[in-house]
Formats: sequence, structure tokens, C-alpha cells
Amino acid sequence: MDDYYEDRPPETSFDEAIPNKQILMPNFRCSRSLGYMEVYDRGELWLCCPYSTTKPLGNVLTNDAVALWDGEHARAVRAGIAKGDFSLCDRCSYQPAPCGPIQLVDSNEVPAAPPRIYKLFVAFDRTCSMRCASCRNEIFKYDDGNDNHVRRLYDWLINSGILAHVDCLRMLSSGDPMTSELCQETLRKIPWSKYPLLKLHFQTNGIFFTPERYMTMTDETRSRLESVSVSIDAAERGTYAELRSSGNLNTWDVLQENLRFVSALKQSGALQLSCHVMVVQKANFHQMPTFVHQALALDADAEFMQFNNWGTYTDEEFRQRAVHLPGHPEHEEYLRIRNFPIFSDPRVIKVWP
Repeated sequence: MDDYYEDRPPETSFDEAIPNKQILMPNFRCSRSLGYMEVYDRGELWLCCPYSTTKPLGNVLTNDAVALWDGEHARAVRAGIAKGDFSLCDRCSYQPAPCGPIQLVDSNEVPAAPPRIYKLFVAFDRTCSMRCASCRNEIFKYDDGNDNHVRRLYDWLINSGILAHVDCLRMLSSGDPMTSELCQETLRKIPWSKYPLLKLHFQTNGIFFTPERYMTMTDETRSRLESVSVSIDAAERGTYAELRSSGNLNTWDVLQENLRFVSALKQSGALQLSCHVMVVQKANFHQMPTFVHQALALDADAEFMQFNNWGTYTDEEFRQRAVHLPGHPEHEEYLRIRNFPIFSDPRVIKVWP
């Protein structure tokens, strides 16, 4: 895995290093359209996150997911991108900057669909122990009676055969796999021996990524878990309390202990990759350089994500926080910090416009 990870372009995300070399076209401007699936609450299937694309491919509960991935809309997205046309995308921080003409790709270089799905994002389980304003307005947990739609989608994941086409299963891009009992139950049910190529990536807030919970997973599940990204959003205790832990200052200490545990797993070889993630906004952008130092000290990458509005802010509240927008009063300072030499380190991942 290290070979293709090290070859990753400098302005791409933790998810962009694609092992299927034959599907990564040198001139193709969006690897996500070539190797990703995201499944959301009602079974909607997307080539990228709903914030960044105009419409889903279809519904996995009523259609074959692989057929949708090679369907009319998916082909149209790929064909457009090959010609430099991003009209079927929307507000995407992955789009190439308008720095010059896009080199076109010959039509015979653009596959209808790649032979395998690099990463399948499970985005239909919102279980999480935290209420981070950039993501949600409330702590979310499924109780008996309101989890049927999630169970139905987990059943689809196990029984549809989709996992035979997937290289890496990302749990959870909408919640926390260490908090969700439904997620852990599903991991115990997956017939891993049928899928020798399948690996796991955990996206977590880290608060319950403890040695005790890690060891409750089966040996097979732990052996397939090759990478972990931890959403942190801060390099200081007070900012973390403001943005992530609802004002609880002590949660920072819990997080630091668990980050050291993740680091130990990586250094032992149990994990191949780890990453600390910051969603950049007004409250934390001055801490970006320190954030990098803290991540590298624990043998982790540092990933910076664009701040988006997932319905948790009014338009005015969003504009006040969105320091990446040119009209923001601190935008120039944000750009100045963003150009510090530390951000040229190959282990710093920048998903910003």
C-alpha cells in the first residue's frame, strides 16, 4: 500500500491514492468519479458526496449498485470530466483550480466503469457520540424502532454481493464506527473469507477508539482495518471544546490518550495509515501549522478539509465562519498562513479550493 500512497498527488485527499493503477488516468481530472461509491440514508448512491454533485445515480435498494455505477448518469459525469466539463458537479473542493486549460483525455481512455470500486463509503449510519456544529445539531443514536432503515441498508451491504467489487470499505463517513453498535454488528457478520481483497478504513472522532473497544472487534476485522482518520478540528484544548465537545474541556485529554493508542497501532504495523483531520474555519485556521506538527509527532498525516454547510447554519452564520470564502474579513490572513512552508510536507493533505 505504501507504494501508491507515496505516489499520491500533493493536492489530493487521504482517499485519493488509488491502488488500481490501471484505472488512474494521468490526465483524468477526478479520480473520485473513477473509483468511489457513497451510499446515503435512503439508499441513494452517489459518485461523490451530495454536497459536491448534482444528483444521485439511483437507489441501491431498488437497483443493482454495480449497474448504477456503470449507468447513464455515471457515464455522463465521467465523460464530461474527461473534457474538462464539471457541470454535473456542484460546489466541489476537489475540482481543479482554473489555472489554465485542462488537457483533454481521448475518449478511448475513459472507461465506462473501472473494474473495481476503490472505496465504498457507508454514509447511512449517523450514530455518533458528539455534536459538532459543522456536521449536526444533535447527538445521534438509533434506538429500537427507528433503526429499521439503517438495518435494511446494512443487510444490503452484507447480502447484495457488492463487497466482492470493493477494495476498501469506509466506515463511517456520516457517523462513528466505534460508537455504532449496528456498524460493529455488521462487521462481525461480514464473511471476510469471501472477500480476500477487502480492507477497512475507519473515520472516527477518536473518543471511543480505546484499546478496550479495539479488542472487542474480531481478529479478522482488526486484521482488515488498515487505516484510520480522526476528526479533530483543533490544535488547542479550548478550540476543541468549542467546536467538538460542547464546551467540555476534559474531552481533549481523552482524545490525546486515544491518539497515542492509534499512533502505537501504526508504529507496530497493525495500521498502515493514520490521519488527523481539520475542517478549516474561522475558529481554528490560525492553528493549522501547530496541527501539522502535532499530527507528524504521532506519525500521522494531517488533512485539511473545506468547511461546508450541512444544514446546521443559517447562510449568514456560515459566511461568518467560512474563512475560505474570498469575501471573509480574514480571508487574506487565511491565505497567508496556508502558504507557510510546512504545508508543502508530503504528509500534509489539502482539500481546499
